[in-house]
Order: sequence, then structure tokens, then C-alpha cells
Amino acid sequence: HREQALKVVVEALGDESVELVRMAEHIVPSFRIEAAADAIEPLINNLLFEDRGVQYHAKVALAHLGGTAVPALLEAAKDPNADLRRRIASVLGDMREQFAAYMDTLDDSAPPTQELKARMDGIRGALPRILRCLIALADDKDATVCERALHALGFGSLSRIPEEVFDEYTAALE
Repeated sequence: HREQALKVVVEALGDESVELVRMAEHIVPSFRIEAAADAIEPLINNLLFEDRGVQYHAKVALAHLGGTAVPALLEAAKDPNADLRRRIASVLGDMREQFAAYMDTLDDSAPPTQELKARMDGIRGALPRILRCLIALADDKDATVCERALHALGFGSLSRIPEEVFDEYTAALE
């Protein structure tokens, strides 16, 4: 039933109905990770949707998909559209923050759910590529893309980062 429902949601994502995309935010993350892969491209396309609610819910769903969405997100980060690159940086930053929060909770007495562990393992495996992409976006020709990438990396603004610190951070990832 889930795969059939996902197909309906993926087809509906092209519709301008905000309710359908909000529904996808709640439905897509509950699918097995392999089945949810079909929703990635439509969700990336919805990052450019005119309605900010649609953009937000697409962003949340992509971040929730974790490592499964990373290859398509990294490819989309090369798009000539600066708005898309900025929103991709935001999604990748959300993944980085989710992983950091997850790592902080590992000492808690309650073990993570199997779904959460699988999602975080996917992000962990993709983290070096996520960080390299964000570093590249921090050097983007568009200032808004740079600012979003720096924020996603955990830096507030390029003007607050000494160049040698940023260079050391970049070198450490290589």
C-alpha cells in the first residue's frame, strides 16, 4: 500500500495544491528509504515552487530522506539557478544539523529507532560529500548562495570567519 500511495503523491507533486505537498511531507518520510527515492526529483523541483509552503515542505521531506537524497542534491547544487543552489545548501545544512543532534543523543538511555539509525547512517556516509559541496557553495559567485552555505556549515557569515580558519576547515576535509 505504501508504494502505491507514494506513486500517487509523486504524481501529485506536480499539482499546485499546497495540501498535496504538505501531505507528502508526512507520507514520504514514512516509506521505506528505497521507495522514497522516487520522490526525490519532484521534491527538488518543488524547492523552486512559487509557494513558500511548498518549498518548505519539500525541503523538510528531502532532509528527512537523508543519505538517499544526497546524490541528487549534490547534482542539483551544480544547477545554474542560484535560488536552487541556495535552497540545496539549506537542505544539506539541515541534514548536517540532524546528524549533529543525533550524535548528541547517542548517550541517552533510549536507543534510536531502526528508521532513525538507518537515516543517520546514510547521512554519516555522505557527510564528507555534503561538507565539500557546502564549502564549494560557500565560494559561489552569488552572495546569497555563499551566505546560506556558510550558515549550513555552522558559520554565520563569511565576514566573521578568518580566512585561515576557513582554509584549515577546507583542508581538513580533503
